Amino acid sequence: MKNNRPDTGHSYELFASCAKGLEGIVADELRGLGAERVRPLSSGVAFHADMRGICDALLWLRCASRILIVLDRGPARDADELYKTCLDIPWEEHVAPGSTIAVHAKGTNAKLRNTRFVEQRVKDALCDRLVEKTGARPDVDTRRPDFAVSVNIHEAKATVSLDASGAPLHRRGYREQGIQVEAPIKETLAAAILLAGGWPRIAAASGSFVDPFCGSGTLAIEAALIAGDIAPGIFRGRWGIEGWKLFDQEVLVAAVDAADARAEEHQSPGGSIVAADIDAKAIELARANAKRAGVAGAISFEQSDVGHLSLEQLGTCGLVATNPPYGERLLSKSQLPSLLLALKRIVARQGDGWSLSLIVADPSIDSLLGARPISTIETFNGPLEATIRTYGAQAQATSSDDGQANAPAASGTLDLQAEQFANRLHRMARHKGKWARRTGTTCYRIYDSDLPGFALSVDLYQGAGAESGRRWAYVCEYAPPKTVDPELAGARLNAAIEAVRSEFDLNAGDVFLKRRIRAKGGSQYRETEAGSATEGDGHVILEGGHFFRVRFDAHLDTGIFLDGRNIRQLIGDNARGKDFLNLFAYTGTASVYAAAGDAKSTHTVDLSNTYLAWARDNFALNHLDGPEHTFEQADVLSWVTETRHSPRRFDLIYVDPPTFSNSKRMRKKSWDVQRDHAELLIGVSRLLRENGTAIFCCNLRGFEPDVATLAKAHVGLADISAKTIPEDFKRTGDIHHCYLVKHLK
Repeated sequence: MKNNRPDTGHSYELFASCAKGLEGIVADELRGLGAERVRPLSSGVAFHADMRGICDALLWLRCASRILIVLDRGPARDADELYKTCLDIPWEEHVAPGSTIAVHAKGTNAKLRNTRFVEQRVKDALCDRLVEKTGARPDVDTRRPDFAVSVNIHEAKATVSLDASGAPLHRRGYREQGIQVEAPIKETLAAAILLAGGWPRIAAASGSFVDPFCGSGTLAIEAALIAGDIAPGIFRGRWGIEGWKLFDQEVLVAAVDAADARAEEHQSPGGSIVAADIDAKAIELARANAKRAGVAGAISFEQSDVGHLSLEQLGTCGLVATNPPYGERLLSKSQLPSLLLALKRIVARQGDGWSLSLIVADPSIDSLLGARPISTIETFNGPLEATIRTYGAQAQATSSDDGQANAPAASGTLDLQAEQFANRLHRMARHKGKWARRTGTTCYRIYDSDLPGFALSVDLYQGAGAESGRRWAYVCEYAPPKTVDPELAGARLNAAIEAVRSEFDLNAGDVFLKRRIRAKGGSQYRETEAGSATEGDGHVILEGGHFFRVRFDAHLDTGIFLDGRNIRQLIGDNARGKDFLNLFAYTGTASVYAAAGDAKSTHTVDLSNTYLAWARDNFALNHLDGPEHTFEQADVLSWVTETRHSPRRFDLIYVDPPTFSNSKRMRKKSWDVQRDHAELLIGVSRLLRENGTAIFCCNLRGFEPDVATLAKAHVGLADISAKTIPEDFKRTGDIHHCYLVKHLK
């Protein structure tokens, strides 16, 4: 066995733990502090240092999580061996009389499978040794111990250490716990992003720093600490090492005094540090945190959306570093392209000497930025796998393997195409905007694959109620064929998103992108990057005098099919005094129109409980309640068959089935609207009262009704498609097919 003994000038064995992937950065930090025998391992770095070196590591390491002083290693195949190993440690040389203790264990083996049990056995050995040698048993304090023991079980061995840090090193002391914005980034990870992006070098050269999504201000504060040569641990009032019997308080005081002197003597190189966020609360918290850190005067705070951030010339070199607020954090994946384009504009606008450093989880980030990173570090952002990606000034365009700029199309050609799209979008926005104002339409389509190479649609949504005055753009890209260069397609898409944001003067987070591909065996587009239908609270819009909840990250569309606007109005105009049935109801928008149109009753049927909950929400938004409005989760095909044999009948029925479905919850193995519509409509016609009407709608572009089969079953169809296609969808014409259905007795 090996023990650290209290020798004068002794060099102790230590371990600096860190998030996985940051070992190289922490190792470089330790070498810069003069540590010896630095050796990166998994999730940490082993090194040796004397007492002053330990104090310097505690004060100056920016990316490490904890500093552990190795006390002993020994066999730990089972509980008895672990106990003996720990009993042999001279705890009386390490634990001061009257000190409280705590034990934390990690790792397991075949015989030691429970970390709680390991902690108990180590604590027993420690206490038994102290009772034998000193006659006193220490008290346990798991929250704020004087002496914290760390035990790591790996295979048949245990490493027993003193946690010299106490609280984790990311707790610098300037951020008030529990009063921060949602999902703040850890200080240690923020520092790693800055070091990976070369911020110390940039700051020394009078470069500037910008974080457009500053949140609680952590990145900007850490940038100011680095630029000001301020030790990140200088704000700490307590260290775990202070409970160590061998600890020399004078050494720590000297280390702190030296750190203070460095900060006071440091001459600021003159670069600017900008922290911006669209959220006023975030700016307020960031400013308060910076004040506690003593660097508020070094940071300029600006409340602004990233797309509207106006920065004066900040110098010829600088770093934009940020933690984009999307996905698991705050916003959605569909907002990411617009956010990244805004970041790219900031970097490009500042000049060739600027770089970009991000922590992201999405592997498509490079194609969205149109650049390849000069470095990547795989790590974790909290519990989530993520990558620190740094893009140098030379990486503004994707590079080919031979190092030459690889432009997928001549820049002049792409610029011309982008200009043509922007001009087309502008003309259609003016034209349809006038129509929308004249007709009172608030949510409508602006563009739908009007130009070759820009196969996408653009819908504009206007907020209502508490969000009156807000607007959102919903962009759907129809995936290009494999014959189209993906880099060219990506460049066109980026140009389109930028044009949409600029045309409607939208915040970057208010432009949403969805990608769709052709579904196998059919001609309906299905989404490939779908989020949960219940993700977030969504937004409220107004259509036809009725409020509806929309979610731009929902699995199907946004919760309201804009091309069905005229059909919903037709239902509302004809619902008075009638019993209304809505099949394949989705979010119940047609049911809202019927209920608001004084229907005697409404019954809303869908297979999805999620969509039925959404439908109830839409009813609640319009203050439509009462026992006459009912909702039922059911397989519509089975429901129609069963209800045919009951006395229940309706005056007005709306049927809007999917083009294709192979849901395991359906009675049939699959549903195909072309193949199966006749059977469905025959069943629906039998649910109609005398003189009742059903409205059947489908979105299969080449749909052909089986008139012969329906006629044999005494079902009549009248095509009303032309009347139901709104003005903003007439360019595509066959966006849907709509029929009146009657039972001809």
